[in-house]
Amino acid sequence: MASNALGAKAAILARLSAVPAFAGFQVTWSVPRVPERVWLMVGRVEWESTAWVTTRQVEETFRVEVVVNVIVPGGTAEEAERTAEDIADEARTALMAEPSLGGLAIACTVAPERVQSWPNPEGFEGQWTGVVSVTARKSR
Repeated sequence: MASNALGAKAAILARLSAVPAFAGFQVTWSVPRVPERVWLMVGRVEWESTAWVTTRQVEETFRVEVVVNVIVPGGTAEEAERTAEDIADEARTALMAEPSLGGLAIACTVAPERVQSWPNPEGFEGQWTGVVSVTARKSR
């Protein structure tokens, strides 16, 4: 029986791609081949549990990584991290507006994991990483 994870990943990608504020950003399934100044990635999937809950349904809990990466030309590390966090807040709002991911999930939450920055030739690059925790059921 196939997992709901890749369907959930696709739903997250579609939701983020539809955010009007992200119109000029790269929003990708994986790390972009040629990254632009601002990109969002729906990345790694990790399963936490899978269990039969009835004789016909499997419930699974998994985490889908979301990464926001920004380059702030001439900016500071703090500006890069704050910019990444502001974009991540919009992403969280968009995802939590429909936590069933179009009926695919029983529950879904978004939580930050880390924010970091590093210098680059233009200024500073900031990156926010979070996870969408999803609980879903699949009938056989």
